[in-house]
Amino acid sequence: VVQAHGGFAARKGDVWEFTLTEKSKALIDACGGQTKFKAGFTLPVPDDTLYLSRTHPLVEGLATYTLETSLDSLADGVARRCGVIRTKDVDRRTILFLLRFRYHIIIRRGGEETPLLAEACDLIAFRGRAAAPEWLDTAAAESLLQAEPAANISPQQATAQIERTLTEISQLQEDLNQMAADRSEALKEAHRRVRLAARQKGVTYDVRPNLPPDLLGVYILLPVIE
Repeated sequence: VVQAHGGFAARKGDVWEFTLTEKSKALIDACGGQTKFKAGFTLPVPDDTLYLSRTHPLVEGLATYTLETSLDSLADGVARRCGVIRTKDVDRRTILFLLRFRYHIIIRRGGEETPLLAEACDLIAFRGRAAAPEWLDTAAAESLLQAEPAANISPQQATAQIERTLTEISQLQEDLNQMAADRSEALKEAHRRVRLAARQKGVTYDVRPNLPPDLLGVYILLPVIE
């Protein structure tokens, strides 16, 4: 992400040195004003080095800035909501969706109800036809983020592929809604376990998915034509 925004990253052993340039002042602001820092991704790290866990504020700042600029049609973000490549990492047309799942959480305590809203982004993928999709598991979907382009594709072909996929969304809606329902049940079960661990009594939770899930990104991987 830093390099994509014109910055520099250099690795020295287990420590990375990052430099943000003045080209992206908004990104520097999102990272708390830091322009140079050392970071590690596994513990332990030296005293002058940040440990960048998934929930570190700097990671959050980078991720938020990248996502928000990709969603803003007026911003010149490096991330894109749509993309098409030909790659040797697939042998069939494979579609990746970046979805935002939102849930209404109703907490009942005595006669009072407290509504909350939760959301999470998730990457899902399928291969084959939309009428009979072969859904991939999470590990397989995430591995495709590392796919490398291996052949050119014209802008016209890329546009046609995106338009085709968007018209096929309706055929996938029932499956997408079911995924949202499954995730809401998992969230409800997580709340139940926390309640039991904390020995809370007189408190119940109800989790309802907000349908349909929001489509944030579409990424199409096509096999290389020999």
